[in-house]
Amino acid sequence: MIDRMNRTMVAESPEEKKMESLLNRAKNSVMLENYAEEIKQALQQEINMSFYSYRVKKVHSAIRSFRIAKFNKLEQMHDLFGILVVVDSEKEIEKVVQIIRNKLEKEREEFSEYNLLTEKDWTEQREESRNSIANMKKEESDILANLKRIMAHTENLEKVLPPLSYIITSHIQIENEKIPVEFRIQTKNGFHVLESFYFVVYKNDTLDPKKKGPLLFLLQQILNRKVKLDTDKTLTEQEKIELWRQIGYLYQYNFNVLCQNRDLLVEVWREYEKIAVKYKLQLPVFDFHFFGVSEKSKEEMDLIDEELDRIFEDYKSFDIREIATEKYVEEAERNLGIHVLVS
Repeated sequence: MIDRMNRTMVAESPEEKKMESLLNRAKNSVMLENYAEEIKQALQQEINMSFYSYRVKKVHSAIRSFRIAKFNKLEQMHDLFGILVVVDSEKEIEKVVQIIRNKLEKEREEFSEYNLLTEKDWTEQREESRNSIANMKKEESDILANLKRIMAHTENLEKVLPPLSYIITSHIQIENEKIPVEFRIQTKNGFHVLESFYFVVYKNDTLDPKKKGPLLFLLQQILNRKVKLDTDKTLTEQEKIELWRQIGYLYQYNFNVLCQNRDLLVEVWREYEKIAVKYKLQLPVFDFHFFGVSEKSKEEMDLIDEELDRIFEDYKSFDIREIATEKYVEEAERNLGIHVLVS
């Protein structure tokens, strides 16, 4: 995993120290852990989840977000505690949302909901063009340009909620205080797309912030189409051709920015392909583990990642359409089995 996030930030201002103190108490809160486990049990009674995870935000990460977003008050943060639910299909998301909704209403906690499951919804909840993407120049000017304007500065980028997600923000009581919580619900495909560029680009503090926002949304558009081509077995040949054409247009219309970030793009494509293998073999994806599957040690996962990196060298391409995901997954599965890295 490529990670270029600045992890050196420490609390300095009174408000940052207040946040650090809250996070340290949250890490040791039995009440917070019990809360997350109760939701997990309620969900497991209704649906089959791929991943369920929760975490207290690390201090350096919280301070980084606080400063970059130019916040003044701790209350402006929305995800000091986070719960992630990953399901197989979008139709299961509403069930998850309703269970979380019911719990928050029962506890009389105020909450906000954001349906960001499509590119349109993530930008600004506006009407989608009836022309599909037949005329993407119009879509660029009408929809994408607005996001690029919003994300032209780092502080705005840190305030943008995760794409391809259903988000609920609220607060959880821990002992005598409350901590802001973000519930993120995604399909495996949405999670796949997001995690492919999360650390390589979104948390990359070496990138020019003014270039990062447009690049992120462009990557999302390309990967969103690639994952459909790779996983949706119901697509007709015409639909496959259309998705292929749309990716080609995205390359053509954004050729300069893609070329300027060629090496970075290949790193994102590699993360995408490696996650595809981990899905197939039910291996941990970063810190997220499939239910009912034995966990791998860090040493084992490091060996697996090294082998996946080596195999990728034969598949890497600037044009992601040329990377045959199914063949990469098959070769990885075969090689990992030979080396007895996957049992």
